[in-house]
Amino acid sequence: MRWIDDVITELKTHQQICLVAISRVEGSTPRELGAVAIVSPDGFSGSIGGGMLEHDALFQARATLDADQHNRPKGYRFWRDYPLGPSLGQCCGGFVSIMFEHINAADLAHWQDMAAHHSGFLIHPDDAESPIFWADHSDGHLGLAQPLTPASVPFY
Repeated sequence: MRWIDDVITELKTHQQICLVAISRVEGSTPRELGAVAIVSPDGFSGSIGGGMLEHDALFQARATLDADQHNRPKGYRFWRDYPLGPSLGQCCGGFVSIMFEHINAADLAHWQDMAAHHSGFLIHPDDAESPIFWADHSDGHLGLAQPLTPASVPFY
């Protein structure tokens, strides 16, 4: 199943979710660029790498879901940087930036439209106000470009 299908399933079940994605990596990190966890008020699916990184990211995502939502723009998005060794004591010692994107049930139709594409990328713009959008390629877009389908690795 594609990660975007998980987003849609969670939106159908909950009024709001927070998409947590690794948006930048440097050095040794527990997961790759674009790894996703989907956080709902009562649980989460996926993983951005476990340990204190994931623990803190889940805490931040739940705080986002618990906060007053009335004054937030549609598709509220923010980033947090994690130097893994110094700030979290993780042995990998690299650096990650995590994108947190609040999504509510009113966004369901938009996400379903983007999921109708079977290839291409979802672009999460670098500025917090611009909405997420689908593109057939990742070149030339400023922001996190997540492929709708993961790269396949041949098995021999």
